[in-house]
Amino acid sequence: MKGSPIVLRIWREYLLELREPALIGPGLNVNLPAGLRKVLHYLFITFRYLTTFFFFKPLAWLILHLITDFRVKGRENLPEEGGFVGTWNHLSNFDAMVGTLLSPRPPLVMTKYEYFKTPILGGVAMLLGGFPVKRGTADRQAVKTSLAVVKRKQILGIYPEGTRSKTFQLQDPQPGAAMIASSSGAQVLPLGIAGTENIMRRKKLGFLTRPRVVVSIGKLYSLKEAAAAFALEHNLPASGKRGKHDDLDFLSDIMMLKIAEILPPEYRGHFTPEAVAERYRQRVAEKASKVANQEMTSLN
Repeated sequence: MKGSPIVLRIWREYLLELREPALIGPGLNVNLPAGLRKVLHYLFITFRYLTTFFFFKPLAWLILHLITDFRVKGRENLPEEGGFVGTWNHLSNFDAMVGTLLSPRPPLVMTKYEYFKTPILGGVAMLLGGFPVKRGTADRQAVKTSLAVVKRKQILGIYPEGTRSKTFQLQDPQPGAAMIASSSGAQVLPLGIAGTENIMRRKKLGFLTRPRVVVSIGKLYSLKEAAAAFALEHNLPASGKRGKHDDLDFLSDIMMLKIAEILPPEYRGHFTPEAVAERYRQRVAEKASKVANQEMTSLN
């Protein structure tokens, strides 16, 4: 029910997680008896919700407002109901704290596998909704979990770049985020973070300095529809025989462009409409040339 009280919305999501099979936590341990796994799943989800709203969110609010000049733009774009894929740029470890604070309900977040090698870090990551993903590989389990999250209409958090940006500008994305959003049909919510990279530089800037951190929240969009509209606006040729503009590289660029649009210019990197359109044309031309060469080779 749209517009229902936030407590009721959270309660409904809590009950949903209890009813559905475990996606994170001790309930996944197949070596345990089914009954014990269910009990552990109930206990874990309950503890996760309690710690999220009564510990992690207040702690994130306190830290971010204490050590930074924290501001949020576009808060009205946060959906009250339903699931979506939240995508944002990655500047520092404080970005996870931003996501915890702003998420209207406990999200599930793709988190690098290395965190789960340490019991304490792995435990905290799980309480915050983290599930492991092995970067640089086709991690089928992480994709399976992600698709289950959006199917349940919960909130899925992904850093499309896959790692922190050393230059603080947008990097080339991994294809996973676009693949999940396009194949599931889930709505995507772009978030642009600016300034968290300066938190760890406070020693150089002055320990009492409170660097400004601005989080901009864009509007929900359908990735395939956004790609089609961009292709039409820029008169881009189709990428295949089906006459569509749905190759993952292009969809990934559109996803990053949506983040770039709400970031200050110095953070956007090479994600401008003109650059995205030109890269797409180059890929289509290279693909056509490759097909032509293969046809010539087969004739010879």
